[in-house]
Order: sequence, then C-alpha cells, then structure tokens
Amino acid sequence: MSDAIETTDYRGHNIEIFPDERGESPREWNNICVFHVAHKNYAFGDTNYNSYESIKEAEQEAIQDGDIVLPLYMYDHSGITISLSPFSCPWDSGQVGFVQVPRKKMLEEFGKKIFTKQLKDKALQIAEGEVKTLY
Repeated sequence: MSDAIETTDYRGHNIEIFPDERGESPREWNNICVFHVAHKNYAFGDTNYNSYESIKEAEQEAIQDGDIVLPLYMYDHSGITISLSPFSCPWDSGQVGFVQVPRKKMLEEFGKKIFTKQLKDKALQIAEGEVKTLY
C-alpha cells in the first residue's frame, strides 16, 4: 500500500487519504455514449483515431444512423479537462473528437420505440454526465 497523500485531523479523528492503486476507467462502466477521440498524445476515447479524416468518417456514419453527435473539446494546460462546450483559450484547447449517443441504445435503455424530444433531452444530460465523470 502507498503512503498517504494527505493527512488531517477532524473532530478528534485522524483522516488519511490514499491514492487508488486499482482505479478503473469510468469508460469501462456501463455507459450509453461512445467517445471518439483523435489526439496524438492522448487515447481516452472508446474509439481512438490517428487522423482527422477517419474521425470525420465515423462522425458522418453516426449522423446517418440517426445518433446524436456532440463535439468534444479538450483543454490541456498542466493537466487536461474535457467538455461539450469550447474553452476560451485558443492556444491550449480545441476540438479533439465527438461524443456519440446511439439512438438505438437510448431506445433500448428507456424501453421506447420513438426517439422523442424528451428522450433526446435525456440523451444530452447523459452525455454531459459521462463527460464530467471522465474529467
């Protein structure tokens, strides 16, 4: 076991915080969204690409399937963070891929036959949650 990375006393209790040595990626959980990423230094997507052309082909295929496709942005400066909205820094941020919310998976998960506006709104909430969970 590692040494504690932080120790504090609180109301008579000694609290020690340790790094999680066997932490799993939240992308290995039961997710609805698929993260598609094209970046030369990072491979945090469910599907990782080595070219802009290949990721654009995947994006077009997802759109043709009727899936929701949202741009995925990354800010890389002394650590990274991702978002469905662009960051204000033009030097250390930009679009790195897209998040796909498969229409068929949403219909299955929620027992629906039609991809209604309410279900699409729920899909957007799920995508935002999965992005926040990863970073």
